[in-house]
Amino acid sequence: MLKEEQQRAAKGELGLIRIGFVSAAAVHIIPRIIRYYKQNFPGVELRIRNLPTAPQIEALLCKEIDVGLVRLPITAAEIAITPLSEEPLVCFLPKRHPLARYSKIAPQRLRSEPFILYERRQAPGFYDRILDICLRSGFSPLALQEAGEMQAILSIVASEMGVSILPKSAAELGIKDVAVRPLAGRWPQSELGLAILRSSADDPRLRKLLTTAVQLQPGSARQ
Repeated sequence: MLKEEQQRAAKGELGLIRIGFVSAAAVHIIPRIIRYYKQNFPGVELRIRNLPTAPQIEALLCKEIDVGLVRLPITAAEIAITPLSEEPLVCFLPKRHPLARYSKIAPQRLRSEPFILYERRQAPGFYDRILDICLRSGFSPLALQEAGEMQAILSIVASEMGVSILPKSAAELGIKDVAVRPLAGRWPQSELGLAILRSSADDPRLRKLLTTAVQLQPGSARQ
């Protein structure tokens, strides 16, 4: 029995894994991983914690979590990243906004619009990606307000206080009175990735989790 447990531990099929995750991952990714582990690796306890990206990196460095499901890009020498998924960035605006009549919105049309932005301190790389879209379109966004949760951003947009650029999946939060329009042109995608400490890269529990999470993504060989 002891030998069997040692073999399972060596395969990453026993033990505790503490996972941080951004809210967007709670819709599909985290439930998919939890279900798979319950069915296939019941000897692994998954302990999950909802945190924005920057606090996840801090928690990783302090060894308060083992894995972070974060918004990319991340630039931290101690952190190893496994890309997991990507999706378009789109425009969210009040349903009755004049620009809602367009099927696509060129970012430069947003030049004079008040922006509701995702807080830079929560995900600096993600914030800078949104800013880059605006700057490459010839303007700096008129930042009316920042918020640390996409649901809060969309609620402010719905109240007709401004517009925002967010990942397409934010539409699944179900906020009413918000129009969703693709951005005209070619722009960087919004990306999610798995982050671990480079010093933990040989941990079999984490190797198993990273491999499993990638394979569980739609379009993988396992799907």
